[in-house]
Amino acid sequence: MPSELSQSRRYSAGVGLFKRAEQAPPDGVHGLDHRALVDLRKAGADLSRPRHFRRYLLVGDRSTGDVVAERCRGLVDGVVSVDRERRHGEGGDWVVRVESTEVLDLGRVTHERWLLENLASENGVEYDGWEGGIEPLRADRF
Repeated sequence: MPSELSQSRRYSAGVGLFKRAEQAPPDGVHGLDHRALVDLRKAGADLSRPRHFRRYLLVGDRSTGDVVAERCRGLVDGVVSVDRERRHGEGGDWVVRVESTEVLDLGRVTHERWLLENLASENGVEYDGWEGGIEPLRADRF
């Protein structure tokens, strides 16, 4: 299957946008994070090179999104935005999205999950996971 993947395909460490993530295993390493990194490697990703890295928090409304986005800016590196996501023609849900260019490893994604899950808990919102691009970004793009 990896040979059939397009360059724009991404692997996510979440059950999918707008789905609740699994609980972390007792050892503190989130199973979805580990699985997503393994899937990226299987698809041919060289994880030693920087790639697009997105993290998602689901919020109930724009004002909550603005508060959470401001808190994100103080916690993690990246461009933070608040958008309304549409699915299946419905009105949509508010999402805080953090995007950056990173070298992805288990330590990095586990730490960011910990930060963002705590932020979500403190603000009554939901951390929905992350995704990373298979293809590394070209040197002229970062």
